[in-house]
Amino acid sequence: MTKDFKEKPLEYFSSIIDKIDKNCYEKIKNSVSSLLGENKSILDQIPFLEKSTNSKELFRFRALVVHDSYDNEVFPLPEMVESLFANAAVQSDKAEWMERKVVQCISIPNVSAWNHVQQYDGSVLVKLYTDEAVAVCNAYEFLGFPCEDEQGFTFHVITLQKLENDCNHLIEASGSLNPEMDNYLCNNLKTVRNTLLSTISSYLRGDALLSELILYHLFSKLKLKKEGYIDSLKLGQLNFNLIVGNEVDFAERTLFPLLQLLLPKVKYLSLDLNVLNNKAFESVMDYDNGILKIGELLLTKGTHLIVDETKLNQGELNEQGIRNLALLKDLIQHQTVMFNFTFPITISTDIPIIVVSEAKSMFSMEQSIQWKPTLECIEKVEVPQDMINTIRVFISFWKHKNIEWDHDVKKKMEDFFVEKRRETSKYSAQDFSKQLELFRLMSMSYGQSEFVDEIWQECDLFYRKWQQLK
Repeated sequence: MTKDFKEKPLEYFSSIIDKIDKNCYEKIKNSVSSLLGENKSILDQIPFLEKSTNSKELFRFRALVVHDSYDNEVFPLPEMVESLFANAAVQSDKAEWMERKVVQCISIPNVSAWNHVQQYDGSVLVKLYTDEAVAVCNAYEFLGFPCEDEQGFTFHVITLQKLENDCNHLIEASGSLNPEMDNYLCNNLKTVRNTLLSTISSYLRGDALLSELILYHLFSKLKLKKEGYIDSLKLGQLNFNLIVGNEVDFAERTLFPLLQLLLPKVKYLSLDLNVLNNKAFESVMDYDNGILKIGELLLTKGTHLIVDETKLNQGELNEQGIRNLALLKDLIQHQTVMFNFTFPITISTDIPIIVVSEAKSMFSMEQSIQWKPTLECIEKVEVPQDMINTIRVFISFWKHKNIEWDHDVKKKMEDFFVEKRRETSKYSAQDFSKQLELFRLMSMSYGQSEFVDEIWQECDLFYRKWQQLK
């Protein structure tokens, strides 16, 4: 049965459905999902879609959903299994009619070189036959058939899996670890963390405080967002302004390569005047061609963004440039991206951000730090490839780990806040909230989901050092 599914999928479908009716798509999806659940290795043997083609072979396609507001397609239920997943079907007076959802997808952008999957690179209309929900700015792995005809290039989906693994191909799509890696991490957490921290420090030329901050930023993920009149409360993220003085190449030549080494998705955005005035940060619907034109800020959730303010040169911003800065400001302050469908649509996202600038950033950033290297040049640490891959898995896995504390821990933290307020009235509720989030990220960097008092004390010391620099 497994061999039939991989090599002759249409014959496999014929064997599991009694007749072609409105329920057959659900039956096929359930049967395939069950088969893949029992033997996960089957999916790994199915190739990725590499080119526009018309095929009755199964392919995988990893993609970012960019537009999900098309009207549903109505189509006649085909009489033959061969036409179940195709653009057109033979119409007849007896044909039953069904609906399928259509979404526009693109291959996942800004993927680091080590995480690249060789597959089709372009825009595809993906067609969904069951009621599985998909959402803009989220990434999925689709399993199905490609089709190219007078309607253009489309992909017809049998099953899909939301990528909960930070789009990291070293981890299962569900975000879980295989037993061997899970066991290795449990026994070698200290070594993995120390190697990661020393790697970061080598790129940052020995700046210990910034190295730790970058470490915690790697685990940054939006847990909760509450909008206010002026700004929004964003829990789980550690976005900050990195001040580098006259080191105007730091973001592009040091920070960007470092994050690309460690993370599966990173975008570098130069605020050069030419970029601001001539590139579109906003995604705009092209009604003539029926597709969304992709803007610079349409990113997969979890993509780390480096904004290079040091590249902002002298000159005059045109209307496009002014608009782009406003859109970037909204992303930084509210974690939202704008779509233009002749009317604006705002969608929430989750993009960890570092703004690099010569002096204080033009954007309103809650936190900042100045780069203070102690070495004249980068002294890179030689790390074996298997350890680098282990670090990549460690970051992506723990980034998506939920950490919740029980009542006793929360009471301990409340007592800490009261004591801090007694020591100094300058310690605010906002300081306490920032320190709690820092502690959560620091715990992740140690691979700890439980409250550990030593980590809490270390967090308090780190936070005080950081605040003293401001």
